[in-house]
Amino acid sequence: MSLSAIVAEEEDAQLSVALARAAELRLHRDPYWLTLLHYRDGRSTIDDPTFFLTRDGDRDAAGELVATLTGVLRGDAPGTPEPQHPMLGKAIAARFPARTEWLCAQLGIPRAGLPVDGPAQVDAQLADIQPRGLVLVFASGYLSSPASMFGHTLLLVRGRADSPLLAQGVNYAAQVPATGSDPFSAIKGLFGVYHGLFSVLPYHRKVQEYTDLNQRDLWEYELAMTPEDVRRLMLHAWELQGIWSSYWFFDENCSFNLAALLESARPGLKLSQRAGAWVLPADTVRWVRDAGLISSVSYR
Repeated sequence: MSLSAIVAEEEDAQLSVALARAAELRLHRDPYWLTLLHYRDGRSTIDDPTFFLTRDGDRDAAGELVATLTGVLRGDAPGTPEPQHPMLGKAIAARFPARTEWLCAQLGIPRAGLPVDGPAQVDAQLADIQPRGLVLVFASGYLSSPASMFGHTLLLVRGRADSPLLAQGVNYAAQVPATGSDPFSAIKGLFGVYHGLFSVLPYHRKVQEYTDLNQRDLWEYELAMTPEDVRRLMLHAWELQGIWSSYWFFDENCSFNLAALLESARPGLKLSQRAGAWVLPADTVRWVRDAGLISSVSYR
């Protein structure tokens, strides 16, 4: 038997053991795995097919787990990079560092032995930011924009810079074409016509937009999160680069999706499950308050 054949056989044995252990632990039903897939009532709220490794990944959590674990252990890198999806064609462990880290932790798989250590690669990318804290930001309503008339929420990621204005913001918003005022934008938002995307951008840009240009008030709620909580959230935010969901004005909006992202910071955290037929930005603040996550409040 050739050396390459021996290596392949050993890799297959490791994969078989890992898959059997995952099935024994029923990891596909673990609440945190479902959180990473954004499942709600048995189906993912993410509509972008590139977020999933299987055709039915949006409703088959077990199949998606098998595909992820197989790809991580084999170093698979499916797909071809696209402008909006630059991570296609990268190793699965690099595309999905939060999934990778959680699966390895649950199964006792040393990341150092993986073909690609995706979480370590993301840590290197985040070295300049050094994320260590989270702030939930609530912006007051803006009547000139139907999507913001009830306010808006986003996250401020505290890093090595002391000033919040030098920090990064994590935002989720509808991608509305910049073609001037659209009288039907509110109607389109009601029916999920627009795509919603997460973005990471300098926080001072949002402060300037809200306070200087739109004359909106900002409340900043410091969250009781550990640096490891923040790191977990950033690993998952990495997975959401360029990933879209249909933006629904009343429920699957900025507040709902931000709450879903916050859940990735800490296993067992339940926020978006409280969502009803209507979700307002103020609801996100109430959910994190009720979860005991607010440590202080400031006004800008």
